[in-house]
Parts: sequence; structure tokens; C-alpha cells
Amino acid sequence: MNPISVFLSFSDVFPGYPSNFQAFKSLLSRLSLTDTLFWTSRLNLIISNPCNTDDKAKQQYGLDVFFGPREVQKVNSFVKDHGGIDKVTVFFRGQLLEVIRWACLFCQDQPDDGRTFENPEIRRIFAQVLLMAGDLWGQRVFGDRFLLKTVLR
Repeated sequence: MNPISVFLSFSDVFPGYPSNFQAFKSLLSRLSLTDTLFWTSRLNLIISNPCNTDDKAKQQYGLDVFFGPREVQKVNSFVKDHGGIDKVTVFFRGQLLEVIRWACLFCQDQPDDGRTFENPEIRRIFAQVLLMAGDLWGQRVFGDRFLLKTVLR
């Protein structure tokens, strides 16, 4: 993976939806704990696997499993506008660990645990949680140091 990437944010795929910690907590609490930990860990194993050097396939797996056609179209548009697949990262380890961290605090096992992610709406919520977690991680780790700023003259 390119060590310098543009990270996809929540608002790039879900414009108009609130993207703050309260919204993140609300969405996350709708997910079943064990299923969330399972799928986040599985995605982490895929993304972090040093034996698989096909970064595009790693990212594509997450898109195929958790994002719907409209969201994939928005991701593809963002990728095209920001230098291509080699320059954009959707899923990354810090984001995934952030989900695990907060899921342990805000999720509970729900009825049908082990099968809740069969529901497309639950997978969509998980996709939203992943992107919000990436935003939270970036803010916690980097603050505003890498935001594009417009200079007015």
C-alpha cells in the first residue's frame, strides 16, 4: 500500500448525514457486539495480511461486502477525483481498531447474533460506522494538521 494516502471520509460517501461522536455512538449501538467484533476482526486480517500484496483486492473485499451500489459509486467517484486506487484508502488498521475499541463499550449482543450482518441495512450501518471511525481516528491522531486549508488573499 502507498504509505501516503487520501482517506475516504464519512461525508464523502454519506453527505448530509450527521458525522459526530453522538451519531457514531447511535449507529454503533444498533450493531450486535459479537458480529461487529467478528467482521471488524475479519476485515482487519484481510487489510493487514502482509502475505497478500494486492491492496486493491483487499479494499475491494470490504466494498463488496459492506457497501451498496450507490455507496460504491460514490467511492469510485471519490477515487477517480483523488488520484486513483493507488492513492485512496477506504479501510485501514487504525479505523478498524477504533471500531473494536468503541464496540466493546457501546454494543451488546442482539437476537440473531451470528446472523445480524446478513441484513443489508446492518451492513450499511457497519459501513457508516467504519467511515466515521476513520474520521474519529484521524482527528484523534492528527487533529487538523492535514486538512486542506484555503488561503484568502
